[in-house]
Amino acid sequence: IIIIINNNNNSGRETKDHQTNPSHFDIIIHATPLGKKNGEVPFQLEKLKNQCLIVDHVYPKTDKSELVKYCELLNINVIDGKTIAGIQIKKQFETMTFRSYPELENTETKRKLKIN
Repeated sequence: IIIIINNNNNSGRETKDHQTNPSHFDIIIHATPLGKKNGEVPFQLEKLKNQCLIVDHVYPKTDKSELVKYCELLNINVIDGKTIAGIQIKKQFETMTFRSYPELENTETKRKLKIN
């Protein structure tokens, strides 16, 4: 099952209002703005499966999103927005300069994404 939700405030709120049940999914990619403000969550966190993978594109300026904090607290595999941005920056650098990006080893992210 795949659910695609637009990346705008209304869609994020609509998803939360419909109470999308995250227990139905093994992988959740959250790309709405919900979570940028302290205390915001995109769905009912208590329904997450412990064995799922969460990719949270949100990254607040001051701290981690509530979704990332919750996942880390319960040892749920989570990749935060700053990590995703780092991956995107690396790919853009290599595409634009035709050079390898200076490698900063992040084995934990590679493990979660199953990258060698």
